[in-house]
Amino acid sequence: MDVNAFGGIYRQIMAMPSVDQTYIGFTGPRPGTDSPTQADLDHFTEQVIQLEQQLADGLAALREIDRLGSDLNLYYDAAEAAEAAAATGPAGRTTIAAAQYMYEQATTTLAVRRAEVEQYMQVLQGQLVLFAEARAKVEHDLRWQEYVAQRFGADMSSEPRGFKFALILAEAA
Repeated sequence: MDVNAFGGIYRQIMAMPSVDQTYIGFTGPRPGTDSPTQADLDHFTEQVIQLEQQLADGLAALREIDRLGSDLNLYYDAAEAAEAAAATGPAGRTTIAAAQYMYEQATTTLAVRRAEVEQYMQVLQGQLVLFAEARAKVEHDLRWQEYVAQRFGADMSSEPRGFKFALILAEAA
């Protein structure tokens, strides 16, 4: 068992920060009564890109957790450590007990960090869906305003939503 490498991996695992919970309580976009603008579309596009990047960072964090777990198991060999402890007497048994404790503590920490990252990614995925839907709705509304302006010469961006709905019904009839 490579004690130095095992100790290094243990220190890396124990130094892993907890997942930032800044999105807890964060809500998605809310529908407004005003007409959407290009600035709204740009804002939602920026939010979608930011959320996608955070999801990519979450996947990278999961890969790092897997790598650390693999390295931990590579450097910790319970059978070899037990043989070394038996050969060295009481002092060796204390050392192996400490190594076993460190191994259990590190694996528990990895499991907790993995669960935190997965929960955080679920929140991000939900937010991504909301912002992608809001972006699609705003983009549709902007294209509809452009269509009405070209076809009827009316600027629908300044009209209240109730009037827009009446215009749609009148055109459909």
